[in-house]
Amino acid sequence: MVEWKQPTDEIAKEAFYNLQVKYPEGDTKVMQDHYESWAKTYDKDCERLHYNSPEVICDAVGRLVAATDKNECRILDLGAGTGLVGKALRDIGYNGEMTAVDYSQNMLDCAMKDGQIYNVAINHCLTADNPLPIEDEKFDLVVGGGVFGPNTIRANCLPETFRITRGGGHVVLTQRLSVKNRPFLDKMDSEINRLIAAQKIEQLEAKPFTQYSWICENEKTEQLTGRLLVFRKL
Repeated sequence: MVEWKQPTDEIAKEAFYNLQVKYPEGDTKVMQDHYESWAKTYDKDCERLHYNSPEVICDAVGRLVAATDKNECRILDLGAGTGLVGKALRDIGYNGEMTAVDYSQNMLDCAMKDGQIYNVAINHCLTADNPLPIEDEKFDLVVGGGVFGPNTIRANCLPETFRITRGGGHVVLTQRLSVKNRPFLDKMDSEINRLIAAQKIEQLEAKPFTQYSWICENEKTEQLTGRLLVFRKL
């Protein structure tokens, strides 16, 4: 099911195809294979569709981390992909230790090719039965651009992001909002509410934003909406 009008530009159409039309339904392995094959053109496709999650995450992080702490802030980029979020954070002065986790080795290879973004890269498929190979409370901040979804990281893995975050640290996520994604978002909200009720986390922000945009027929702008989620670990 395609919920949006296609771009008129032929190059952007190809990017749209990878993002929405070709985006597979199935188990995590199917999605993993999709990202392995998409790695070489992923950055260009995101640029053509004006992917906005890195900037939105950076803005949120700027509201959480004092400028004086930028060099000391230990960051995990969950579902780091080719490194778009990590690069955006480096570009605005976050110079501390940064770790990338992704289940696509090809994506990680792109992220690590110039050695300027991440100190460490971990190829790992996070599931409820396969936790992150990372010690408790290691990071001050965990970020994830579009990483939680029905065929990527499931809602029941959300507690794992807080396990590796120090007390008082933050988790900043973006997610795609769509009709097709609604059942998963309901599961995600249920997990968030459970953690809040258990006094494990505090939700600081939950708001929509334009995650992708492109020009379609009649010069109209089509948008794919995402949501920003910001938490503090108690």
